[in-house]
Amino acid sequence: MTRNSLGWLAGIALLLSACNTQPDEWARLSAIDCDAEALPGSFLRQAAGLFTPAELGARAPGPGDGPGHPDTAALDMGHFSFWTELVDQVPFPHPGNVVCQALLFDEAGDATAFVESLAPTAQNLSRAAIGWPFNGELDVREVTMEDEAEARRIFLATREGNDDSALEVVLLFEAVDYLVVSVHAGGREKDKEPGEWLEALDSLRDSAQRAIGD
Repeated sequence: MTRNSLGWLAGIALLLSACNTQPDEWARLSAIDCDAEALPGSFLRQAAGLFTPAELGARAPGPGDGPGHPDTAALDMGHFSFWTELVDQVPFPHPGNVVCQALLFDEAGDATAFVESLAPTAQNLSRAAIGWPFNGELDVREVTMEDEAEARRIFLATREGNDDSALEVVLLFEAVDYLVVSVHAGGREKDKEPGEWLEALDSLRDSAQRAIGD
């Protein structure tokens, strides 16, 4: 994620926070977030806010409709929080970035359909994960882990290159009733395995379940 991406996400947060009234569902959606202690490392939350279905895929490459795109027909609204890794080593490594995301659908079946429609392609995941414009040559694959819940999908997107072009992002999605929660984490440094982000997804799922129960 680039510095411009952060500015775009922060702009969404400022725009939507200017609204004086929100439906109750949006208020509960805004309360869903990762637990900082569940992130593998030290991270600082930089921005958070609501976004519309159109904004979810606004930075994705290619056309917005057609086969191979995630099923967002019943998506009402989304919420994100953006976190940046704190680094204290010399020489300073590139800090990692994390987006914790929650999507609100009409019904539980719609949330399940969204997760099932995800595919290991850059275009598909660009329309499922806000703030990650997967441009350029990327190797995307689905990661299978033992004893993982069927409602979860895990993807790994990588690009080989130098310090300025290399990229590794893990994306974890889970349907929780009529919500889909996801964690999108990575950057230029390849220092964490996909499984290290499961606790962060668990914390986001727990936050969603509390919001549903309120």
